[in-house]
Amino acid sequence: MRALSASHIKAGIDSVRSAKIRSFWTMLGVVIGVTSVITVVSIGEGIKQQISGQIHRGGQNLITIKPTELGTGPGDKPTTANIISGLNVKGTLGIRDINLIKHTKGIAASSPLTIAGGDIKGDYGIYRDGFIIGSSGDLPSLLNQSLAYGIFFSNSDDDLNVAVIGQHVSETMFSADIPLGRSFTFHGERFIVRGIFNQFNASPLNQQADFNNAIFVPSGVVERLTKNTAPTYEVLARPSDESNTAA
Repeated sequence: MRALSASHIKAGIDSVRSAKIRSFWTMLGVVIGVTSVITVVSIGEGIKQQISGQIHRGGQNLITIKPTELGTGPGDKPTTANIISGLNVKGTLGIRDINLIKHTKGIAASSPLTIAGGDIKGDYGIYRDGFIIGSSGDLPSLLNQSLAYGIFFSNSDDDLNVAVIGQHVSETMFSADIPLGRSFTFHGERFIVRGIFNQFNASPLNQQADFNNAIFVPSGVVERLTKNTAPTYEVLARPSDESNTAA
């Protein structure tokens, strides 16, 4: 009886010890599983909030038209178009596409976002921190972005060498808070600063792009200077009837 009792006791103790180990691993698995679910949900919610914020910033009736040739990978080499749009852009939109969108029935406003390459020379030599974007007079209303000083160019200024700059351009290229009337050269031609945007708290299109470093000029001028070779990676548009954007 003693041997039997001792053996039972030992078996019982071993069983409890074994159960503790199994319970520990079970609890650890549950904790890891719950943590993973919470993390995934949090990331998803963060992305949702970011996208929602961008949509509300531009308005729920803002339409973006992009090239059909888009890659899903990081691409072989990052370009300005990829950084600004947040996509691996392999194709571009042409003048025909831009005009088609502009004259489509039901479109109240539209603006291309055309990347113009070339040296930008300011008061302190070549400006390397930003980029030039060709756009139209509708851009501020499409982005819901106001100007701190000056005015934006209108659609009738499509052939004028005027520019509106971001806040950081003012500091870097001119070392001045309000460089209205100052000039820079691009493709050998002189451009006059007509306006300065208020600070972009976030890029309207992609978090990696800083529009505070951008210089906006009329798209017609970009087309002329680049002989219609500058890539248009996106066109923004707003319908005259908001219900036309309903899913």
